[in-house]
Amino acid sequence: VPTATPTPVPTATPTPVPTATPTPVPTATPAPAPVVDVTRPSFPVCPATVTLIQGQQLPRLVATDNLSIPLVTRTPANLPLGTTTVTWTATDKVGLKAHCVQRVTIAVENIAVKYAQCRKISAKYGEWFVQGSDTYPANNHINLYSVASYPESKPSTKLGVASWIAKGNWQYYNVRGPACTKLMSLRASATGKVMGNIAVTNR
Repeated sequence: VPTATPTPVPTATPTPVPTATPTPVPTATPAPAPVVDVTRPSFPVCPATVTLIQGQQLPRLVATDNLSIPLVTRTPANLPLGTTTVTWTATDKVGLKAHCVQRVTIAVENIAVKYAQCRKISAKYGEWFVQGSDTYPANNHINLYSVASYPESKPSTKLGVASWIAKGNWQYYNVRGPACTKLMSLRASATGKVMGNIAVTNR
């Protein structure tokens, strides 16, 4: 009697169990330590003495700081004629301060007319030529008038504005200005100083 060949029983392949990937735990970044400002502001330029002519403005000083733009103040605000001690103070945002002390001298403006001439062109027009000097620097403006006294309310009598020909010296020239007069006046706009009854040579 033949023997039966046993049928092999298949073995089940085990299903792999997935392993969980651990979630990384973020590490906290420490906050930076606060910056402690211990550096005072400073004045890079601080002239010890300054001399100005009456009407000039005292140049404003500039201060620097390592962390902020400092506030700059000045005392006193007004400068009389003569010498005054001026203190500049720079304050940064945490209250640190720096100082600059100056001796500021305000000198009187001296203005003069050296030569004033007018050549008659017609009854309405004249050729004007005026020269003078001034201790105020060349950025000043000297207004000239064809009347003996400065006419604040009558701009129609204004000859014009002088121009500078050299340091401390100015002149006015108008080939077709108003009619010639025997007296004139001027006003230095820097200080409002007025000169009147200036003799004019008529030709």
